[in-house]
This record gives sequence, structure tokens and C-alpha cells, in this order.
Amino acid sequence: MLRSLGTIVVAAFLASFTRPAVAQGSDPVGTPAGFHLLEATIDSVQAALRSGQISCRTLVGLYLKRIEAYDKLGPSLNAVQNINSQALAEAERLDAGFNSSGPVGSLHCVPVLLKDQVETSDMPTTYGSLVFKDFIPRRDATIVSKLKQAGAVIVGKTNMGEFAARYVGSAFGTIRNPYDPRRNPSGSSGGTGAGIAANYAVVGIGEDTGGQSAARLLSVAWLVSDRACLSSAASE
Repeated sequence: MLRSLGTIVVAAFLASFTRPAVAQGSDPVGTPAGFHLLEATIDSVQAALRSGQISCRTLVGLYLKRIEAYDKLGPSLNAVQNINSQALAEAERLDAGFNSSGPVGSLHCVPVLLKDQVETSDMPTTYGSLVFKDFIPRRDATIVSKLKQAGAVIVGKTNMGEFAARYVGSAFGTIRNPYDPRRNPSGSSGGTGAGIAANYAVVGIGEDTGGQSAARLLSVAWLVSDRACLSSAASE
């Protein structure tokens, strides 16, 4: 009897960690045959672009569909604060450049999400606070300028803990974990982590303020630089 009870308890415990991910469905309608949007990498995206399997506009459009389906509808992950209204136009510009002279740079048409403390001159930067809901900086952060120069497409800005504290903010509410929306995404970069885990983009930019990484709760791979190697202008 005790052994049977122990087996049931262990099974229930394991089931709580193996629940199907809410935001891991099938590829969106309109995805070209043979191309897999879910868990796409920089290499797989660029290989598909080179082969003509997919266009930049189609690719960016598919990621926008993912955001539309999962962020405010369905599981309402609430990972994204603002969508880049020029993302599709930028994708079309990159397609034209690719057809005439090849890739713009090493990140040609790689869809990117930015934590909403990374300044952008064409979208608000809220720092997770209602106070800055309509604040639009006069220039791009250094990292944004470099991403654009390399050909990346900024898809949108992700929600962050208010002024880099935890995963809630007056500008949006609460970020949810794509693997179980009842759980939190941890850390102020939870919006970026949740967005990448939910396949809203290929690459996400987050920042470390207090040493609590959202990566461990969201099963995403992060590259972390030593702070001494970064200029304070990188995100400002």
C-alpha cells in the first residue's frame, strides 16, 4: 500500500514538470512546407532565405501571427509590450536588398525581441512603468543600431519587471511562463525569455540587473557578457 501510494505521489510530481507547453503548438498556417518556425535558429532561418524557401516578409509575418495568437489571446502570456509597426515594411526592404545584392549583414532578417529598457527611437521604452508608457527616446541604443546595421528585424519590445524588479509592472500587469501560465517567468527579463520560449522571435535581448536570470525557468539559452566589457551606452 505504501509503495503504491509512493508511486502515485512520484508520478504526480513528475507530471507537474512534464505538462505540455501551452505555447508550443504546430507551425502557424502559411508556414512554407519543410520550414519549421518553432525553435528556428539563425542558421536555419538564413538557410531558408538563401534557398528561396521563405521570404523575409513571410518569416516576420509568421512571428507576428504567433504573438497575436498567444500573447493577448489564448494563454495570454503578456510577454510583449509593443509591436514594431514597421516590421513588415523593414522585412520587405530586406527582401528587395537580398534580391538585388545579397544579405545586408550577418543577421539578415533575423527577428529580434528587445527588453523594454533598451532604447528605441521608433517605439516607446517604458521600463515596465505606466509613467513612461508614451516615452519615445530620441535615439536608438548602441545595441539596437548594431542589430539594424547587421540586418536584424526588431519585431517588438518585451515586458519587464517595473524598473527591473521581478516580472510585474504597472505598464502591463504580469508576465506568464509559456510552459505553464500559472507559473512566473522569473526575473525582469521574463518578457524576453517568455517571448523566445514561445517562439515569438529567433533572438531576444535581455539585461541582468540583480543576478536573477529568467533562463533557468524558461529553458532558453542565454549568452551573458561580463559587465566590465559593456558600455553603459549599450542600452541607453
